[in-house]
Amino acid sequence: MGGEPVGDLVVRSSQLHGTTLTKEIIPTMIDEIPILALAASQAYGTTVIRHAKDLRKKESDRISTIVQTFSALGIEVTEYEDGLSVIGPQSIKGGQVQCLNDHRIVMTCSIASLVSEGPISIDSVEAVSTSFPSFWDLFETLHG
Repeated sequence: MGGEPVGDLVVRSSQLHGTTLTKEIIPTMIDEIPILALAASQAYGTTVIRHAKDLRKKESDRISTIVQTFSALGIEVTEYEDGLSVIGPQSIKGGQVQCLNDHRIVMTCSIASLVSEGPISIDSVEAVSTSFPSFWDLFETLHG
């Protein structure tokens, strides 16, 4: 659909493990990297995301914004010119984050709040309507 592959997913719980994303896969998942970085913070081992320099040209410099928002939440991230790495699992402390009007960062920080030790205060929550207008309704069903 719309030039994108479509399929069904069957999901089951398991323990997450760190991984290294290959250069070939990055273009197919560039917009999913913020939420993948969050998952990496809960995975066992190191996750390395490189060859993703295009993240610096999104609604915000997403590499920098991920590093800054994660740091504000107590998640240690190593920043590279073309990506980042995360060693997990780590606790998410909570705190205030500046998402710089980037809808994907807002959604990632919202999901982080579901497993954080403390509350997370997010600026620019209205940015989510850019790509997922019903996000907050769905989020409430998870948060409830």
